[in-house]
Amino acid sequence: MPLTIPLSKGADPLFRQVYSGLRSAILSGTFHVGEKLPSTRDLANQLAISRTVVLYAYDQLLAEGFAVGRAGSGTYVSGDLNLSRSPAAADRVHLHLSHYGRAAASAWPRVEFPRRPARLLRYDFAYGRSDIELFPFETWRRILMRCARKAPVFEFDYGPSIGNAALREAICNHLRRSRAVNCDPSQVVVVNGSQQALDLIVRVLIERGQSVVIEEPGYQGTREVLRAAGRPSAPHNDKNASRGPSSPLLARDSPRSTAGAVDGPQPAGAPTNPALSQAAIPPPPQRCDDSRCLRLPCAAH
Repeated sequence: MPLTIPLSKGADPLFRQVYSGLRSAILSGTFHVGEKLPSTRDLANQLAISRTVVLYAYDQLLAEGFAVGRAGSGTYVSGDLNLSRSPAAADRVHLHLSHYGRAAASAWPRVEFPRRPARLLRYDFAYGRSDIELFPFETWRRILMRCARKAPVFEFDYGPSIGNAALREAICNHLRRSRAVNCDPSQVVVVNGSQQALDLIVRVLIERGQSVVIEEPGYQGTREVLRAAGRPSAPHNDKNASRGPSSPLLARDSPRSTAGAVDGPQPAGAPTNPALSQAAIPPPPQRCDDSRCLRLPCAAH
């Protein structure tokens, strides 16, 4: 780990400056109790100084009990130190949050992260987690290494902002086969995960104040993204589809969008009721005949 220690030729001896920098890093919590310190050779190369200077600094740390040496392993922060961080350390910098930042901060405590059980369950119905038990890590590692060795150097540079062209083409082929979705690679954007995709969709396609109908029960990440962005959402329950729209918002207003799972409500996994699906889909916007009007739908014509 690179370590920055400011050195000055006109101040204390170099070994003393290195010692003071390491000591401050230990006391501030940069290095935790039991953590290995950089090797003398690496630290000397980082600071562009003689290794002998670093050795003197480490000897001082050892003598004062800030570090302990382990033969054949290296130098570690002493376990006898009582390094308790100040409880106010996290409050030293006060940031002025935007409206979106305040909404996101208030939504954070409501986000539920499914935790892995302490013991392995025979049947685990928790959703929102990757199944690391079944993922072929060894096969994935071999393919990754083979592709990395064969890839030309320019492929490791920054690529298109919407994602690798070959990957987007492969995604299109998969969607055509598995979902019967007729799409083009130019319509595919590769993101880091579903949460980033939801955030982009909400910010780009839905205006503040426009309503969105979401399935209930459903993915909580969708609900919290809408809440943080200031887009009102209304739950829509599949059980009441035979009696008409269960959401007052759906029955009263014309929602801008609907959000739900393709295969069925999550996490319940039950088949989606066709009547609900039809009722929840908002009508397509009518294009205004006035070529100067860019709003869809147009409220003035």
